Amino acid sequence: MTQEKHPVLSETFVGDDDQTPRAFVLQPIFGNSGNVDTDIVAYFKVDLSWDTFFQDMLPAGTEGLHVVVDNSCGQSLTYELVGKSAIFLGVGDLHESSYDDLVASSGFKLDQENATSSACVYYMHVHPSAKFEQSYDTDKPLL
Repeated sequence: MTQEKHPVLSETFVGDDDQTPRAFVLQPIFGNSGNVDTDIVAYFKVDLSWDTFFQDMLPAGTEGLHVVVDNSCGQSLTYELVGKSAIFLGVGDLHESSYDDLVASSGFKLDQENATSSACVYYMHVHPSAKFEQSYDTDKPLL
């Protein structure tokens, strides 16, 4: 268990039996509530399933966006957004590299001011794919 005096986001764990990748948040509970100078007496643990972050993001019928989640602990995993669902494609950065220049990225950190090397800092990168591009490629004008 960590002795950090702030919330910590763990490495990502991938199970064997079609389990979705997960990470854990550990929030220390102090003997004197809110006073970080007192002893840690317990931890509040939250199990985060990464796919829940990406569900219900797109309207039905939209597909082909790839979300790559990577972290400062050297891990990465890829999802494809298909309508309101997020499908786990696998461990690693599996987006189509021909769309590298069209990425939108954002960081995800629990406690920016108190982050230490024991906490993994996460980044999310959204890329289009050929499937996404084809859904918007048409010979028909708007008018």
